[in-house]
Amino acid sequence: MADEEPQSYDAQTVDQAVYDELRHAARALLHGRVAEQSLSPTSLVHDAFLRLTQSQRAAWRSETHFRAAAATAMRHILIDRARRKATEKHGDGWTRVSLRLAGDSVSDVDVVMLADALEELEAIDARAARVVQLRFLAGMTVTEIAEVLGFSVSVVERDWRAARAWLMRAMTA
Repeated sequence: MADEEPQSYDAQTVDQAVYDELRHAARALLHGRVAEQSLSPTSLVHDAFLRLTQSQRAAWRSETHFRAAAATAMRHILIDRARRKATEKHGDGWTRVSLRLAGDSVSDVDVVMLADALEELEAIDARAARVVQLRFLAGMTVTEIAEVLGFSVSVVERDWRAARAWLMRAMTA
């Protein structure tokens, strides 16, 4: 039994429960985004799914790992759209998004500002930045994040506390 490879999770076998969770996460990401009325939660999930299936890696270690990858894809789609809209050609407007997932709340955060802060945090502490992405964008619990990243729950909790404090400081400065 110890020689068996872990069973991979194929994107083609996404069940209704996972799809519903992703739509719920997308709805939360889009909540209050008046400028993004053309993008529905379903469209965001479908765009993320297309990005995932078009990538060279079409199988994941587990359902949780797939959800993490989908959340990251949704984040990139929103950042790309926000940056495109922020260009002078598109009115140079800021796009705000409310992040209210997993019991943690940061309301009316500029998605571009958050992306820039996460990039800066990633340069300092890549693991902590990944914890933030999975916590906010995938709505994962600390236990699920620990499973995906392969660290203990206490390490993930410590990274979460430190990253949250760092982001609050970076985004209010």
